[in-house]
Amino acid sequence: MAAGIIDEPRLCGLYDSWRRKRGARAFPSSLDPDLYNLPFRVWPTIGLIDVVRERDAMEFRYGRIVMHPFVAMACDSTGEFLDNALLDRDSYRDYVIGIYRQTADLRSPIYTVNIVTLEGQAPMLTKRVCLPLSSDGTDVDKALVARVFVYEPEWFTYIRPLADGFAETERVVLHS
Repeated sequence: MAAGIIDEPRLCGLYDSWRRKRGARAFPSSLDPDLYNLPFRVWPTIGLIDVVRERDAMEFRYGRIVMHPFVAMACDSTGEFLDNALLDRDSYRDYVIGIYRQTADLRSPIYTVNIVTLEGQAPMLTKRVCLPLSSDGTDVDKALVARVFVYEPEWFTYIRPLADGFAETERVVLHS
């Protein structure tokens, strides 16, 4: 199912693991995301996002973070709400939170691809899969997220005019 839609092997493998773990349910349990049984090569790409619901509001908080950029920057955002932890450059924070909100609202996995240009750096392609988890089988209360960054020098000249900040190039709701 994911092959052809998700063209990054680590993300495709994680999505396939999520589908196997889910079985006949709508999504796997957030009580047992089984991170330790995922292939080792996926570990540097993953993190858990807590979906915090209070009254009619929905917020997102970093749970366990393994994703490489956080490890490389030696920062630990565990427990921080994304509204506070993410930079609000060119509405990128709203974009990322929107992915998690759509995953929780639709109760479906989402695959996205976007171009990001950070000040003073070359553009990079970010491929992300956001997989819903639930402790009660009904409401999404966590998301297993994986991101992979792709730096391809040969397309820098092509992409540079397209992305000042970020631009989404693909979003697919993965119905399975």
